[in-house]
Amino acid sequence: MAEVLTTKEAAAYMRLSTDTLKRLARSGRLLAAKAGRQWRWRKVDLDEFLTSGGLYVRQVEDEAYVADCEVRAQERRLSPEELKARLGVQ
Repeated sequence: MAEVLTTKEAAAYMRLSTDTLKRLARSGRLLAAKAGRQWRWRKVDLDEFLTSGGLYVRQVEDEAYVADCEVRAQERRLSPEELKARLGVQ
């Protein structure tokens, strides 16, 4: 089983701030798991990110997951007004 790190441990290992680490995870560039408010990081995923020069993209075979990620990425590009209109929120 892969070693699992807390956010502080992962940030120290990567020599990044915790905010940068979380931003990489939210953008999908770095693989992480979030349960409630806590993030967890597999050391092997951090190593892969480093050895690939920050271009780590996990291969995903689940087409529904890929489609969901594409929708979320598109939503992040919308302005707050456009997002509210798309969601039907006033």
